[in-house]
Amino acid sequence: MPSSASGLSGAAVPLEPMAIPLIHDSLTFENRQLKGLREMEKQAENELKLKRREWEREVEKMREEFLRLHRCDRVWGSDELLDDPLVLTRRGSTDALNVKKMKTLFTEHPDADHRKFRLRFDLRGFEPDSIRVTSDNDRIVVRAVKTEDTPSGVTVRRDYIRKIQKLRDVDQTKLKSRLTSDGILLVEAPTVPKVPPPKKSGPSPSHSFLGSARSKSPPSNTPPSPLKELKLGVPTFREENGHRKMHLAVEIGSVFKSKDITIQVIKENRILIKAKHEERTSERLSKNKYSKEFELPEKIEAYSIRGGLTSDGHLIVGAFAKGFGGADVTKENAGRIIIEEINPHSDLMPCNILNLASFPPTMPASAVSVPLNGS
Repeated sequence: MPSSASGLSGAAVPLEPMAIPLIHDSLTFENRQLKGLREMEKQAENELKLKRREWEREVEKMREEFLRLHRCDRVWGSDELLDDPLVLTRRGSTDALNVKKMKTLFTEHPDADHRKFRLRFDLRGFEPDSIRVTSDNDRIVVRAVKTEDTPSGVTVRRDYIRKIQKLRDVDQTKLKSRLTSDGILLVEAPTVPKVPPPKKSGPSPSHSFLGSARSKSPPSNTPPSPLKELKLGVPTFREENGHRKMHLAVEIGSVFKSKDITIQVIKENRILIKAKHEERTSERLSKNKYSKEFELPEKIEAYSIRGGLTSDGHLIVGAFAKGFGGADVTKENAGRIIIEEINPHSDLMPCNILNLASFPPTMPASAVSVPLNGS
């Protein structure tokens, strides 16, 4: 029989053509693209609303921690602590603040070794020209004058004061003060940078975004990652192969999957990393969230930013610095170049990218549709 002869001779048997289902779309090509654009705009709008709600909650926390001045002629009783929840101890007229209860006393900075210390005084009703802010070895002192009417109808000027004990980790040489137009006094300074511990011989996991995962692995012929010296949580810019690039490694946790993570470009020098994962079992619903904003020391080309998640929960982000891509870098190939650099071990899982710095907002990479190896 011809079929058996063909089998004996080893000749390939032609396959029947496979039919591909054809779907008749009710939308035109242009309307289909517009639908995708509207979906991205809706997602961007929802993210902005969420960001605003978070901002409003943060401002409300700040208002709850406004400090107020006391009259200079006030006679203090034996209860030195009084009933002020923001004061931990009071010695004479100097207050030591309750750092644990004051949630907005310090503001995080992208550099993990640096925070911003900020006091807020409610000076509404005080004469701006009378406000004086001074500092000595141990205290920050705010003085001001207010015009008041006495019960008898006489107008008097009264002196007010507040003395706050300094914190040890605040850089006293860089204290600054600012009075807003609505009478809120801000006194701020950076914290003293932490002195890093002496380096030990051998690789250090704290200086490697893959340190914890690679330290236990046997030696490999795979070329080392160019990002292995990155410090976790600190955006870094450097020259490489004639290009200037931004690198960032963040320990986001192994509970999240790549599709749960979105890197949002808010501005060319500011990005927001958000993640949300829900897992339902027969007993309960488990929810995990992550959100952190990073201020970049330089601007980036927003269209080039890409990121991926390692198996041990590290998020790796890369992008070209603004104006430093070079003639060989275009909007079409910038993402691929960044991907090839941050993915030398081929084990990163792509996450979503949402560019809010462009109009309309764009999504140059998706955890579903764009593999990190560029295939």
